[in-house]
Amino acid sequence: MQRVPFVDVRGEVETSIGNKLAASLLVLTIIPFACYGGSAGEEQGKTLAEHFDSRRFTLLGIKWYHYLWLPVLIQLLLVQASWASLYGFEWLRNTWRSGLGLVSILPWIFTAAIWWTLTIMAIGAERCYRVLSGLDEIPSAGSRAFQVLKYGFGFPLLAAILQTIITLVNYGLLKLLGGGQTPTG
Repeated sequence: MQRVPFVDVRGEVETSIGNKLAASLLVLTIIPFACYGGSAGEEQGKTLAEHFDSRRFTLLGIKWYHYLWLPVLIQLLLVQASWASLYGFEWLRNTWRSGLGLVSILPWIFTAAIWWTLTIMAIGAERCYRVLSGLDEIPSAGSRAFQVLKYGFGFPLLAAILQTIITLVNYGLLKLLGGGQTPTG
């Protein structure tokens, strides 16, 4: 008889203490965070209620057919943002391991630069949402499509180009200064 992976002989699922703590933390914090978010967004909800009520058959003000392509864009944004965040944290981890010194300011600069690209992505996503939801008045459909392409795809593409340049500069400096490890290696 074969043993099922991650299952104990008695039928119990093996779970690490980290997963148990994370699940407990989520259970304990989700209701207070939801209460705070609801009270903090109450005024904005009241001001936007009439706008959303006037746009029937929409989700968050966005017409249904946009949800055929939006999940792909959102997935790409989340992957790109996760990569940039983790890359920055690796620089900070390597700085911590090597100790503080005059040269240790370089990884902090690279981290700030790569995290700055996240703000470019966030601004693009927010502006794209405002265009799609009708919060920004745009006179024609062609102009609206251009704005969606500009903010929804152009800003993340610009951020990706800048992230690539930042990592190449990091790699070049490491080679020029005689070695060391990149954040991923």
